[in-house]
Amino acid sequence: MAMRHSVLLRLIMILVALCSIPMYLTYFQVANRKLVKNTYVVDDDVTLSTKPTEQATPAHVINTAVAIKTSREPTTTETPYCPEESPLMNGPLHVFFEAGNETKGNWPPTLEETSRKYMNVELGGYYPGPEDCRVPAKQSVAIIVPFRGRDEHLKYLLHYLHGILQRQQMRYLVVVAEQDDREPFNKAQMMNTAFQYIMREYKGTFDCVAFQDVDTLSEDDRTLYRCDDDDNNVVHLAHRIDKYNYKFCCGLTVGGVLIMKRKQFEKINGFSNQYFGWGAEDDDAAFRIEEGGKLKIVRPQAEYYRFKMIKHPRDDDNEAELRRFDMLKKWEDRMTKDGLNSLDTKLNRVIKYYTHTRLFIKPSTVRN
Repeated sequence: MAMRHSVLLRLIMILVALCSIPMYLTYFQVANRKLVKNTYVVDDDVTLSTKPTEQATPAHVINTAVAIKTSREPTTTETPYCPEESPLMNGPLHVFFEAGNETKGNWPPTLEETSRKYMNVELGGYYPGPEDCRVPAKQSVAIIVPFRGRDEHLKYLLHYLHGILQRQQMRYLVVVAEQDDREPFNKAQMMNTAFQYIMREYKGTFDCVAFQDVDTLSEDDRTLYRCDDDDNNVVHLAHRIDKYNYKFCCGLTVGGVLIMKRKQFEKINGFSNQYFGWGAEDDDAAFRIEEGGKLKIVRPQAEYYRFKMIKHPRDDDNEAELRRFDMLKKWEDRMTKDGLNSLDTKLNRVIKYYTHTRLFIKPSTVRN
């Protein structure tokens, strides 16, 4: 009898241990995203330093990006395609820029907290799509965020954007293109550099790119981050912003969120590299798209295409470009020789966090 009890006890212990494995693995995955917080690694996992301030959870710094690697089992041809209209979308979002009764815990969430909330996002801010359906090619998008010094805005953006894109059942990548000096900001050079990086390192994965301002957030997850089916159409997504009473006005051209196909962007030679400081780069882009590329800028008219802009003073070291109006008059003369084919930035380093890939870019200061 004693032997039977002993055998039974061992069997129970084995079953308990086996049942605990998934829980342990989940705990280890969550804990792992904290244990390496603020450290970054170069190439062959040689630790360089520890960030003095909170940036995000685990990151790898690399001289050249690695190919996409996923631990998820690939979907098979028997897996159905994700529907064109995702059933996961909720509609209106409650977008808050201040802590209050509506928010819980730390606000805005740290990048580490966001990475834990979206555990299915892989290193570099790459999300391969849902596990229960295959993502059609048209539901893949790379997000490019030109950036410098707006850390709080970036936390808001990543917190909301990951949720929106996943509820839309998209395959996506988030790349933050940070200007790595204190010279006047050159938004276009940041976006051009990030575009070339994505096309080179994620070749064949993303044919659609969204250029996303860090201070502009969608108020509704039905605002689709997709390129238009028509190859002649470019999508200006954020044409209704609360700052302008949700009206398309006030000199707004293609700012906020602009979505283009790879061939469209290459056709217009990307954005002009010549605009340093604030102003006119979006107007130049609009001329390139409509006049130079003979493309149509479409603005979705469903009432829920609404965006909020985070209020902020103009950034330091980003005064208005004094030459902008004279430069704008000559956009056509520069288009074929000023853009992707003349880009001369330096990619100082690449850091891959779970929430995004961060490119540190030294712009070219040569002005024509």
